[in-house]
Amino acid sequence: MMAACFIGLVGCISFGKTPTEFRQRASGTVEFSTPLALRPTYEIIKINTERCQTGDAGKADLQALGRFTMDTTNLTAETNIDEASGSATIDVRFRNVAANTLMQDIVLTAGAGGTHVIIYKLNDKEKWTTAALAVQGWLSGETACYKR
Repeated sequence: MMAACFIGLVGCISFGKTPTEFRQRASGTVEFSTPLALRPTYEIIKINTERCQTGDAGKADLQALGRFTMDTTNLTAETNIDEASGSATIDVRFRNVAANTLMQDIVLTAGAGGTHVIIYKLNDKEKWTTAALAVQGWLSGETACYKR
């Protein structure tokens, strides 16, 4: 019965399964530009997103999400870079039997003099707000993931 309620709850909450859906439903964005080129910006964000969201640093902090609990081993970071088009994405996704939803979407676009970064946030809770702000810090050499 509890599993059915959990599945029902996940079915009722819609975070967006595709980047387009997620961006339309995001609670907000954090945007900034960096003088770094697309490739180094992508690599720094990719490595730190994997470390913070899906590695050991993220395991203790992502146990509770809103009103239900999730298994953090189901978080994945999906990354893609297309240097020909000057764009890249880094998505944090939660996958299990009942759900396959995005939790964070980071879009990078190469431009004159650097890279523009847009981070789409799941919600305005401290975890996702500070996770979005941490991305900017990583590009300045900081290592913090987010506030616990």
